[in-house]
Amino acid sequence: MKIKKKNFIISVLLCLILSIFIIITIIFFNNKEIINNLIDKNYKLGLDENTTILNLESKENDNVLLVFENNSGIKQITAPNGLTIFANGKKKVAMDYKVEENEKYTFNITDINNNVTYKSFICPKAHIEITRQDFDIDMEDTMSKLIQNFYDNMIATNFINIDMGELNYMNSNQSVNLQEAVSTWKVIGADTWRVTSDGKIYSSVPGGSSKPNWWGTGLINPDEKVKQTYNFEMDFTLFQSGQLNEGPCFFVSINSDGSLNGYFFNVNNHKACYGNPNYYQCRLWRFDHYTLDQSFSGGINNNTHMWCYPVSAGWNVGGSSSYGNDKFTCLAAWNGSLNATYHVEASDGHILITMNGSPVANVIDNTYTSGTYGFWGNNCEQKDSMYLTNINFKSMNIYTLSNLLSDTTWAPITINAVVNFSNEIETSMSDLNVINTFKDNEIHYLQIGSETNKTSSETFIANIDNRGKWIDSSNYDNYINQIETYLVNLFK
Repeated sequence: MKIKKKNFIISVLLCLILSIFIIITIIFFNNKEIINNLIDKNYKLGLDENTTILNLESKENDNVLLVFENNSGIKQITAPNGLTIFANGKKKVAMDYKVEENEKYTFNITDINNNVTYKSFICPKAHIEITRQDFDIDMEDTMSKLIQNFYDNMIATNFINIDMGELNYMNSNQSVNLQEAVSTWKVIGADTWRVTSDGKIYSSVPGGSSKPNWWGTGLINPDEKVKQTYNFEMDFTLFQSGQLNEGPCFFVSINSDGSLNGYFFNVNNHKACYGNPNYYQCRLWRFDHYTLDQSFSGGINNNTHMWCYPVSAGWNVGGSSSYGNDKFTCLAAWNGSLNATYHVEASDGHILITMNGSPVANVIDNTYTSGTYGFWGNNCEQKDSMYLTNINFKSMNIYTLSNLLSDTTWAPITINAVVNFSNEIETSMSDLNVINTFKDNEIHYLQIGSETNKTSSETFIANIDNRGKWIDSSNYDNYINQIETYLVNLFK
């Protein structure tokens, strides 16, 4: 009897064990995610059973952010430093990994059947300079696309210096050192610009018939980099209005004979022309070959008397007048005030000027799309000066190949490359010193250009040991793809 009872208990226990085993098996196969979470709650790396998906992004302090993706299955990830982590199905996990320059990092991925696959990324040390001249392209967007393409090709950018000179020249909301400007900027015509002890700039004209009392005047930033400004912003406060025509100017170029091209606007006008001293007719002008450096400032004073409106058709918005080789065109007009706050924006042929927050000039004119900036005035015995204060400039400037060659220090131990967007012939490429600079530093040269510069570019590339490529600029997607392919192959 005891034996039968014992056998019965054993049978029950076996049935119970078998039932537990069946339940566990069902749970495992139908609820892997629960089991996988129990394996390791801290590391949930995503890896597909057949294809490992690895995304990377470079971070500060020589770290790379790695993101593993997995759709199903359990996998073991072994890092080059020996760290082992587990991945379960349909999960992602991010991890930071410390890297060094010119190294390759390979991760071993082992599945439950001990099949091993590998995923790698590299950390090249490189220096890429990007320049352009007379080429319509969004440089910041181009940089972003290059970086993303490196990531997509498992190239970390921790040690890749991608430099766009024009971005380095952007002075965001930087106050102008007016005293320095008066001391170092180029004076056109009468040397009358002064700065008050409390930081206001003005043109000091005491009156009388001799120079400088009847001469035009300009104070222009001579910086070679600033001369290539193509995106301009300015803020200033008109603290006190003056007697005649003065104000800022932008996209200015100085011709060989000293005449000026660009956009000039006055924020005050001749008080004697109006019964109400608070009423000032202000104008935005485009000057072409304007001779500011002479008595009465040429045609604007002698021919039409700019200070009194209206005297001639040249004053009408859209109207033009000439005096010899000088030409000026009125682009906008508004009623000014003795005190006002101004904001100016100019980019891609669009000029917007606001006074006290309201638009007073909204103009489309692409005659001049780059140049320097400063201040100007038609004095004409101006006894009451204009005072400007709270002046801030913001400018983005084109960085040409010539700027690059004069400003850049190259390290031959890195992978060096220049990407130049220009449809014109680069005269500097025939210079032996330029050729030797590229050869000595093993710099690769990518010219995105037109048929105009194809031959000269290919000759230059041949002279630098065929490190480079000329790329047709007619199709955006095509040339961006060719740039990306060339650089990726260069690193790998």
